Amino acid sequence: TEWLSTGRIDIGVVYNAPRLPSLLTEPLLEERLVLLGPANDPAGVGSGPVPAARLEDIPLILPARPHGLRLLIDRTLEKLGIVANVQLELDAMASTLGLVEAGAGYTILCDAAVRPLVKAGRIRSWPIDDPKMTRQLMLATSTQRPTSVATRVVAKLTRAQVSDLFSGERLVESVG
Repeated sequence: TEWLSTGRIDIGVVYNAPRLPSLLTEPLLEERLVLLGPANDPAGVGSGPVPAARLEDIPLILPARPHGLRLLIDRTLEKLGIVANVQLELDAMASTLGLVEAGAGYTILCDAAVRPLVKAGRIRSWPIDDPKMTRQLMLATSTQRPTSVATRVVAKLTRAQVSDLFSGERLVESVG
């Protein structure tokens, strides 16, 4: 986002882009966040949706602040008057998922990022409710540089790719 707002790059795909005069943003997809845990569920999360307030008791592995996902989780829980039970801060998603699979804790990510691991039975997934947590995937362009033909082509290809990858998912455009 910083590179976009300073004109260092022309286009990017970002989560929950801030409203800045230096950015033009377009929502691509609204993603639901889910709790992910070891297949044997050592914390006893059980089945069905997990109330967000339960995240106070479940040992979590989350990215460190100021990672956007962490800020979103912290803000959501702060409104409930609770603090996430963060046992380990780790920014690398692959490492986090490896630790979750090994039983070291639970994490929160979007469902699409981990669907193959869940389908293979390597980890479990629970929807988070009360409140539901979501984040927006956005196409962002810099206003600091003129929009080139190449930027417009990349934007068009990105929209098409997201649409193809998430066909059947809840695209922002279809609900807006």
